[in-house]
Amino acid sequence: MPVVTVDTNRTQYSTSGGKRIYLQTSTTVEVDANGKYVPGTTVTTLEEVQRSPIGLLGSPTKLATRENGKWTFENKATVDLQQTLSNPNSMMNIGLRDTIAKKLQQKDNSVNEDGTLNTGANGTAESLAAYGATSVLASENQGVVPEVSEDGSVPIQAATPRDNVTNDGIPANDKLTRTDYLNGGEPLVYPLDLRTNKSDRIKFSMRTSEGAKIQSGLGRNQIDRRPGTPIKGSVTLPTPGKIVDNNSVNFNEGKLNAFQSFLVAESLSLMGADNPGEAAANAITAATEAFRGNTAYGDALKVYLAQQATSTQGLLSRATGAILNPNLELLFNAPELRDFSYVFRMSARSGPEAQEVKKIIRFFKQGMTVKATADATFLKSPNVFDIKYQYFDATGTLRDNHPSIGRVKTCALTNCSVDYTPDGSYMTYSDDDRTMTSYQVTLTFKELTPIIESQYFEEGLMDDETALNSIGF
Repeated sequence: MPVVTVDTNRTQYSTSGGKRIYLQTSTTVEVDANGKYVPGTTVTTLEEVQRSPIGLLGSPTKLATRENGKWTFENKATVDLQQTLSNPNSMMNIGLRDTIAKKLQQKDNSVNEDGTLNTGANGTAESLAAYGATSVLASENQGVVPEVSEDGSVPIQAATPRDNVTNDGIPANDKLTRTDYLNGGEPLVYPLDLRTNKSDRIKFSMRTSEGAKIQSGLGRNQIDRRPGTPIKGSVTLPTPGKIVDNNSVNFNEGKLNAFQSFLVAESLSLMGADNPGEAAANAITAATEAFRGNTAYGDALKVYLAQQATSTQGLLSRATGAILNPNLELLFNAPELRDFSYVFRMSARSGPEAQEVKKIIRFFKQGMTVKATADATFLKSPNVFDIKYQYFDATGTLRDNHPSIGRVKTCALTNCSVDYTPDGSYMTYSDDDRTMTSYQVTLTFKELTPIIESQYFEEGLMDDETALNSIGF
């Protein structure tokens, strides 16, 4: 049967006596022809690697082997290490379990024998079972026991997974926070005949903003936004005449000349050095000596070192007419958040519609206001908004996501501008409220989180041909 091999990087641990040791693992797992994990075939080997500031020393020493869910220890395995590995909730076991699980859940673009696309044969349950019980990192179990290394110390990288910020959001003052915007039991609409016709429309709904759960530990969702509580009521308006979305990603120019490249290479080899400061100084010295000793370019490299030492701008170019090749490249820097702007013109044609218009404006204005706790110690975030471009399909069913318009993620309303005299003069109706003859509302939204490609899969936008024909985000 095919075998999947999962190797972990050398990890540094510190003993109570200050000694550093390096451990690495290699795991083999058998899978069937479809890539499905075969139960009972996982074999993990744990080895210690001897290393000095200049690199590895000799061959790795095997300390333990895990097969059929049980560890077998070599004579060189300390009692503390045996206790650590025997604890299924130790950080070492958790790390191995999650690393193996992720490898088995990897998706690719290969095609199965039946012609279907391979999207990963192993689900979460199967992939976690390849090493043992459900991962503590995958569940929310907080009772993790950190493992110990030689002499009973806690490894440097073994931090107990936990929430670094309170699990609960800060509640607003319930008596002074509105949670219901229903208009006599119905959502708000403009114009009123939008309730009965089947024209395309845009719907705005609100939820409270409860912040995020922030967790420590790699291999888990470190920032998990709370969904918030839905606010009763919504606003539905005709699809605006101008709809624009802008997807952008931030890139910056990056440079790496020969001298910097030499330092980077040396620095990467220093990560496990006993004295990082001394080793870094040695790396700089080695780079300097290498440049001084290079005779291929005459004194050019020495001039560059003088330029760096004296912080003189352009000395190398002035003296030689050349510069070190900066290896200029455009490098990914960060995702960008999208903005959305909508303009709505609302002119009431009846008394009930005039009331509806004013309630719609109130919906946005009050919904975007800052909330306060009962004692005003904290100010809470305004409500956030979900925006849906709605349409009626061939069967007359109202659908939420227009396939020919890009979807919008949850947004904050950052600006609500109301022009009460869009026609350039002050005019009102003769009703008791002196309703303005027309209102122009401009709404500016900004998405709370950037678009990640995995969301195309999570939102079902890769499920079938119909989904693939939609625009997505």
